[in-house]
Amino acid sequence: MYSVEKKTNKITLTRGDTLKCKINLFYSDGSPYVPAAGDKCRFALKKVYTDANYIILKSIPTATMILQLDPNDTKPLDFGTYTYDIEMTFDDGTVYTFVTPSPFVIDKEVY
Repeated sequence: MYSVEKKTNKITLTRGDTLKCKINLFYSDGSPYVPAAGDKCRFALKKVYTDANYIILKSIPTATMILQLDPNDTKPLDFGTYTYDIEMTFDDGTVYTFVTPSPFVIDKEVY
């Protein structure tokens, strides 16, 4: 099971569960952005924001804008709070981090 706090972008996921989350990107006027051909979106997770290495780095298909984490992505992780962000690289090379570093909690499971 997972939850997303809209105000803080905090994601809480039970370790080893599947996460399928629709990602939305909006213009400053509130209208939705529809990804163009050549745009690329990615999700990155680190234990600490300043770490050099990613724990998880996933492409988000721009055709669906659905972030999917599979059970094997989080099963080996320790319980606790990590940091993630999501960025879009537009076809012209412009990069926009539209979910700035936010908490990602790997929650306990009964195993």
